[in-house]
Amino acid sequence: WTVVFFIKACENAGTSGPAVVELEGKHLSPVFLKLGIDDLEVPDEARQYVDEASRGFQSASFGDEDKMNGAVNAVCDWIMGK
Repeated sequence: WTVVFFIKACENAGTSGPAVVELEGKHLSPVFLKLGIDDLEVPDEARQYVDEASRGFQSASFGDEDKMNGAVNAVCDWIMGK
């Protein structure tokens, strides 16, 4: 019933109804996190200890930035009516 109501509301608004955008990836593709040592507020006197603790790692990321950007672009296109 809810789906039928939604489709009718779209038709009454003068649109062709709901549409589907096929995107690459899986359900977590719109997630992208990146954290770097430089993103943290570390006092200069502690920087040496942070560098030692990180063992040379300067940043880490999770997810696929390109796939996340694809989802962002699809939402922006939808908002802009494209």
